Amino acid sequence: MIPKIKNFVKENYTNILYLILLLLVSSFSFSIGFIVARLEEKDPLIFEEIFSEEEINELLE
Repeated sequence: MIPKIKNFVKENYTNILYLILLLLVSSFSFSIGFIVARLEEKDPLIFEEIFSEEEINELLE
């Protein structure tokens, strides 16, 4: 079993490195985006008045 694994790793070494690199870059990008989103949190929208469909149409005209 171990020789098969060693052979597989030897044959696919560069592909395995590319996969690891891709996972690291994507994880890093996600974490940076997550941190930036946390830093730029905005206040939620608060609706002070609820309009009916007729009132909305009047405002748009």
